[in-house]
Amino acid sequence: MIVVSFFQYVFTYLFFLILGLIVLSFLFLKYSKKSQELWFFWFYLKFVGPKLDQWFATDKNELFNELREQKSSDPELRKKGDGVLRVVEIGIGSGSNLEFYPDNTRLIAVDPSTYFQKNFHEKKQNFPNIILENFFLCDAEAMTEIEDNSIDAVVSTHVLCSVDDIRGILQEVFRVLTPGGKFYFLEHVGYPLDSWKFRVQQLVQPVWEVYLFGCQLTRNISQDIDNIGFSHLSHRISYNSDVLFILRPHVVGIATK
Repeated sequence: MIVVSFFQYVFTYLFFLILGLIVLSFLFLKYSKKSQELWFFWFYLKFVGPKLDQWFATDKNELFNELREQKSSDPELRKKGDGVLRVVEIGIGSGSNLEFYPDNTRLIAVDPSTYFQKNFHEKKQNFPNIILENFFLCDAEAMTEIEDNSIDAVVSTHVLCSVDDIRGILQEVFRVLTPGGKFYFLEHVGYPLDSWKFRVQQLVQPVWEVYLFGCQLTRNISQDIDNIGFSHLSHRISYNSDVLFILRPHVVGIATK
């Protein structure tokens, strides 16, 4: 009985200790955006990013194969061959999509994080086949230095879930694209509104967004894109069983200006 009581005491102590640490970390991150950003950078590089790369390699291959077949609207770039495009990637992070870009892509990177910027430049050294035209350290809704109608393609993967002004970003995407230019996107979305799974996402959301730097689980991103005024929108919803349940529904698509 003494041994049992001792283990019960130890278990109770550890339980409340761990619970207390979780609560303290939640409050600390919730009220310190700088700490939240630093935590997310570390957590993303160590855990989230590698998992996303693993889960969505097939979807990305499919999406970037479409990009490789696109023709540039710039006559000078067209002379250089198929697949040579001027591309903006918003929320480029650590550069997880670099391996998918065709040779001689003219890339303009956009990301607001100085942490990811440094990591991106280190990774870019492994991809000399991609020409980095510029790196804009800003939110995508503030990429005003990019000229109107100047970009062949814009890419967004796992970005629109965590932005503050999704409409502002999509309007900027539309602005910079050339007529006929394409927006390629892969984003996680909410389950159908009338499902119990959507309710679970809503319940998890308040904690999730603190530990994942504002990430929203229930956005209807395809509808947001459709409301911008693209001439054509092609997309599909994917439910990859390998993906964490709370993140499983994804929209993969292309919007044409």
